Amino acid sequence: MKKITLLIQILCICAPFSLFAQQTINGRVSNSLTGEAAYAISIRIKDSKEGTFSDDRGRFQLKTNLPLPLILSISAIGFEPREVLVESAASP
Repeated sequence: MKKITLLIQILCICAPFSLFAQQTINGRVSNSLTGEAAYAISIRIKDSKEGTFSDDRGRFQLKTNLPLPLILSISAIGFEPREVLVESAASP
């Protein structure tokens, strides 16, 4: 009985930490002059270590536990760096 009570207490303490919402930010990076997909572009959350790269079609997916709004820093060699404000994970 003591083991069950201890297990329930541990679960009650740890459960709230697993409830933090993980959000997925999806997007597409393209060349503003030509409209072509930009691949191997670095996308990271400003003031964070979280980030990813765009694929060969310019698409990316970034999962984070950080609260919105947040700023994405987008950069690559040969391109001007940009910052984009993300207020909702559902908006493009």
